[in-house]
Amino acid sequence: MTSGTLIALDLAPQICAAISRRGQILADDVGMLSNLPKLEDGLTESEIDALGALARARLPACPDWGRFFADKVGGWFLEDFAGRRPSLEQAHWLIDYLGGEGADLTTAQFRLLMQVLENLESCPDELLAFARACLVRAMGAEIEARRGQVGTA
Repeated sequence: MTSGTLIALDLAPQICAAISRRGQILADDVGMLSNLPKLEDGLTESEIDALGALARARLPACPDWGRFFADKVGGWFLEDFAGRRPSLEQAHWLIDYLGGEGADLTTAQFRLLMQVLENLESCPDELLAFARACLVRAMGAEIEARRGQVGTA
């Protein structure tokens, strides 16, 4: 290796695994993931998988996590993978990535879904139906949580 040569290391999977083992996503973790050295700005498949697994882990997270996850994965989906008019296959990929039909999305996952939908020029009906179903589930969970609080001091 000559001086000045940067080797892109795919460290995100190892970092995400360590964060998951610790059981909490801290602001320093988001900063570390944000500043990984790369030859290109695009995410690798293993990085996408690692970030998705971390989002599905439902760990307590700092406020920066949801924004980081939605920006990184949403940007990749819209710019590198699907574009502004995803195919049905690409829409199904996103649905599966977020946990599939019936998934209860984390805040970070829901933020990703909303960011993607907000930036699409057109959207397959299946993706819209998935988003509606996720919203209905989230609203139902919120209503149930509030019912449990009624009458408690």
